[in-house]
Amino acid sequence: MKKKILIVDDDEEFCEEMSEILADEGYYVEQLFKGVKVIKLLKENKYDLVFLDMKMPGISGFEI
Repeated sequence: MKKKILIVDDDEEFCEEMSEILADEGYYVEQLFKGVKVIKLLKENKYDLVFLDMKMPGISGFEI
């Protein structure tokens, strides 16, 4: 079973690059570009690792 990783960052290019690297290593990767949806997603899913940007517009990683 593949490990699930969530990447949350408002820098879409960073998310795409990280996702490609991690997917090539065999991980299942999901991305979000806005922090607002993160809380709902975390309640509905289980992740092995979350990369979370601390400085995002709207809601920061600290608030999440």
